[in-house]
Amino acid sequence: MSFRRKRLLIVGPGTELYRGYILKSLRQKYDLVILSADEASWAQPFAEKVCYFDNSNPNQSIFSVSRALAAEYRIDGVLTCEERFVEFASAIAFELGLNGNSLETAMACRDKHKMRQRFAAASVPSAKSLLARTKKDMHAAAEEIGYPVVVKPRDMSGSLGVQLIDNQAELELSYQMILKIVGEEGLARKGVLIEEYLSGPEVSVECAVVDGKVEIVGMTHKALGFAPFFEELGHVVSPKNCVSEAAEISAVVRSAHAALGICTGVTHAELRLTEAGARMIEIALRLGGDRIPQLVHISTGVDLALLSGDIASRSEADFVAKRARCAAIRFVYPEYDCVVKSLPENRSLVDIKGVTEFSWCAAENKVHLLPPRGFLSRLALIVAEGETVSECEATLEAAMSALKIDVEAVRQIEEQLI
Repeated sequence: MSFRRKRLLIVGPGTELYRGYILKSLRQKYDLVILSADEASWAQPFAEKVCYFDNSNPNQSIFSVSRALAAEYRIDGVLTCEERFVEFASAIAFELGLNGNSLETAMACRDKHKMRQRFAAASVPSAKSLLARTKKDMHAAAEEIGYPVVVKPRDMSGSLGVQLIDNQAELELSYQMILKIVGEEGLARKGVLIEEYLSGPEVSVECAVVDGKVEIVGMTHKALGFAPFFEELGHVVSPKNCVSEAAEISAVVRSAHAALGICTGVTHAELRLTEAGARMIEIALRLGGDRIPQLVHISTGVDLALLSGDIASRSEADFVAKRARCAAIRFVYPEYDCVVKSLPENRSLVDIKGVTEFSWCAAENKVHLLPPRGFLSRLALIVAEGETVSECEATLEAAMSALKIDVEAVRQIEEQLI
């Protein structure tokens, strides 16, 4: 009897820098077929086939291409690495009769307004939130909730456009920024959220869900910057983090999963630890971004990327921690608006004890604008591991001190958003 490797359909592989390690991990155990909206030749070494669909008309194109792939290949599970394709991945899995969440659940996870409504209906501790479709709505919502408030696009990721607002004048400026991101039509059709500000440390919780049972695999502390925006500057994963709050965090996260009807998959939940207790921000129905699954793997030995494939294909899933170390990532941002002149090799960085990776995020001659004119303007990333958080932080500081960057300040440039 011959053994057949199971095959996964990846709808949206993401970018090589941030998602390449996921395909590399999955390829150890599964055959992969890639369906992408963007150029993804980098994924070819990991896949039997890389196909493309027309993202200008995804509702038609993505399903016709996925049906053709399913006719050619036997598909055992469907995954996505990109937030924008969560609903499509769920719909394709349903159409093929494979393991997945309902489309209703996927839509609630993609739509932050629907998510807040689900949380409120199930009494999940979260932020008070109102939907606004006009500038007048935004001011009225802010007055009702009370300043400070958070302005948040309804269905984006990476904290793009999320801003803390202290008064009416700042809300006026935020309105202009929102228009640049979503446009007048997008604001009128989708709206933005005006929310209560939750003060306290932000953490993410990586979960494995099998037949409705939620297992907590790892907890991550986030470093945020560029106030009043919420750029993610780095992450730290350590089994010793959040020990005193672990039971409360777990209870809130599980209640949030139940409220959204999540019954399967690997998820990424975000919370704030406030004086009043743990409060939910949101849940992503996919692997976390910013290399967080990689940090969890270093820290605990649990490979979330591989685990996502196991759950999608109904293979045996192992989410038991094998070790208890610390892992951290730091994103290098410029000190000012700049253009990248060259990318020095910085070979000495990986010789620093504890540094496991240095990679450029930037490209030569690319302009990098800091908030509010640009977001996610990262120059590089550094990954470190160690026995403790302080050891990882010391390693990252040593790497930052040794880092060579070749940039030139941009002094005159039109106001824009990247």
